[in-house]
Amino acid sequence: MRFFVAILFLFAAQFCLAQTSAEKPSYPSLAKKAAEFNEATVKKNFDKVVDSTYPKLIEKTGGRGKTLDTVRRAVEELKAIGFEVVGIKTKDVGDVQTFENEIFAVVPYVVTLKKNDGKKFIGEDFLIGVSPDGGKEWKFISGIDQEQLTALFPEVAAKLKLPELAELKPAD
Repeated sequence: MRFFVAILFLFAAQFCLAQTSAEKPSYPSLAKKAAEFNEATVKKNFDKVVDSTYPKLIEKTGGRGKTLDTVRRAVEELKAIGFEVVGIKTKDVGDVQTFENEIFAVVPYVVTLKKNDGKKFIGEDFLIGVSPDGGKEWKFISGIDQEQLTALFPEVAAKLKLPELAELKPAD
């Protein structure tokens, strides 16, 4: 009888683990593509940043040229207040949802900023990776909050859970 109960328990445990992995699929290329996007940001490779941006976002915000100008302006504004992005470390993928045959995945990261006086600060932010082909290729939405996401993509914003971000703090 004990043997039968043990087998039943093992079967139930395997079933539960299979359910858990099915709920949060793995997309190996997502972390790699997110790291490439973040590296392009650090290196100020604005063309690569825009090329890696979700095309529907580019379309909704005025086209490639306007998006490129917005990215450049954001970096200039950061520099004007005395900061420069010097590093970005991608963290584990957060919430993943599918909408109209596209996968949306939250990719949190830690950003290191350096101030003009040499002091470094650490902050948190995230990308939203979007894949139209089951997770093979990814494009990204960056620098967006819940309100902006709702205005641009209301169906996505209704279900996708964005992380709460910690305040910028001095690096140790």
